[in-house]
Amino acid sequence: MRRLSFLFLLILLAACSHAAPDASSKQSVEVRAAKDWQSVVGKQLAQKEYAFQLTVKGSGETVTMNGEQSGQDWAMKNEGKQIRVFKKGDQIHLSRSGTQETATPRQLGLMSPRDHLLWMQHVGGRVERIGMVKWQGKRAIVLQKDLNERQVGKILSKWMGTPSSDFAEIIGHQFDVRYRLWYLPKNHTLEQMVAEIRSEGQLRQTICYVFHPMR
Repeated sequence: MRRLSFLFLLILLAACSHAAPDASSKQSVEVRAAKDWQSVVGKQLAQKEYAFQLTVKGSGETVTMNGEQSGQDWAMKNEGKQIRVFKKGDQIHLSRSGTQETATPRQLGLMSPRDHLLWMQHVGGRVERIGMVKWQGKRAIVLQKDLNERQVGKILSKWMGTPSSDFAEIIGHQFDVRYRLWYLPKNHTLEQMVAEIRSEGQLRQTICYVFHPMR
């Protein structure tokens, strides 16, 4: 379980020049970006059921899982690697190649998109509007928030409670996280959420959730 839980423990977890805007204009943009961030996150959290695809890249390995969120519970699976993970109540059940184990959410950290969204509701930091992009044939806005190692350590320690020795070792490496949200401006629907985890200036892991309606 140590190897599998370590993977999920980190889940926790775009040329033209323009005149520089004046201070009041810049502040107004930042305030709007922060409000949009909260609106997008809050709307996604209000959804009771949705599907998503999770892709984790790091250490030369890529893992892709399909999942569904249902209230506070969720399930993910990767048929190729025979990995299945699901949360029911206060327990998370993991199976890989026939081996089954049980853990608590505090033991495994941020795993589901809801975990990350709840975390982002409570953590501070300046939100930037990166700009408009083309996303699957639609126009989407990208917002970005950077969390330094102090913020990451403080919030995760609170989330995890008393950390295990493995978790303490990971936090000791001083991770910082960059979150990006892709959303549709018309209705603030969240389409994609990406978390980039860095340590000592190097990108260690990328976690990407792409959202879909339930079929």
